[in-house]
Amino acid sequence: MILTIGTSLALARTMIFDRLTIDTVNRATEVLVASAGKSTNVARAAHTLGETVLATGTIGGNTGADLAAELTHAGIPHDFVHTAAPTRVCITVVDRAAATATELIEETGPVTDEESERLWEKLLDLVPQARVIVMSGALAPKVPQGFYAMICRLARDLAIPAIVDARGPELLATLAERPLLVKPNRAELETSIGRSIGDQTDLLSAMRDLTTRGAHSVAVTAGKDAVYFCVKDRAWRLTPPRVQVVSAIGSGDAFAAGFAVGVVRGLEPIECARLGVACGSANALTSRAGFVTRADIDRLLPQVTIEPI
Repeated sequence: MILTIGTSLALARTMIFDRLTIDTVNRATEVLVASAGKSTNVARAAHTLGETVLATGTIGGNTGADLAAELTHAGIPHDFVHTAAPTRVCITVVDRAAATATELIEETGPVTDEESERLWEKLLDLVPQARVIVMSGALAPKVPQGFYAMICRLARDLAIPAIVDARGPELLATLAERPLLVKPNRAELETSIGRSIGDQTDLLSAMRDLTTRGAHSVAVTAGKDAVYFCVKDRAWRLTPPRVQVVSAIGSGDAFAAGFAVGVVRGLEPIECARLGVACGSANALTSRAGFVTRADIDRLLPQVTIEPI
């Protein structure tokens, strides 16, 4: 199975407007409610591709119960630790006329020491059952620093590939545990290395620094734009096909899902990345993160271009 792990989940309400006008009353033409958060987006996309998944992490309160119920309804298995703090709500405002999507996000509630310990005990049971693990998103307040590194160490000792989508110290701490892939977006990479990134040469230098420090491979995503991917001293630019973008929110999560599916299927790293890009492009065609379709992925996959750099 593909095990997805996240402690900053949300119940997402997507409000779709034909045309949004600021500073006046706007009436949505459609409202959609679903589970959200980077790790559940990964689980949903990988599930759509036909792989066995399990979503774990922390949820709480009535919103957490609603999140779990939606996953159950979608046929996505889950096994969460329940917290005293309720799961946050995330609102996405889609303006069809402007082709924009704006996220309004609550802060994640804190996790107690006892809840963190229960999550760790659960992971000690679940990680050995996984073929790939994917850690996504910021850690909830009060989760111990280095938590993702602890998970990567557990996975490394069990020879289970680990994918990390994080930023800053939490990302950097995982490098010594040699994750298969770290997948920041450009802004997250800049946060992690503590400086802005200039041209392509500068970007590749920053990526290779992460591989030198332990990551087997690095992918840097940028919404609907090209993905840069490197393995040791080799690097590629993967350009997605042109699509009519509805919302690029969650495309990085869809990339992680596609890459994880490729690993499970035994694909070469660059082909895992190609599948990831196709999933990210398919995600951009939808108003809700992670709601890709297999038909879109199959159609877009051969249109992804790969250029060695």
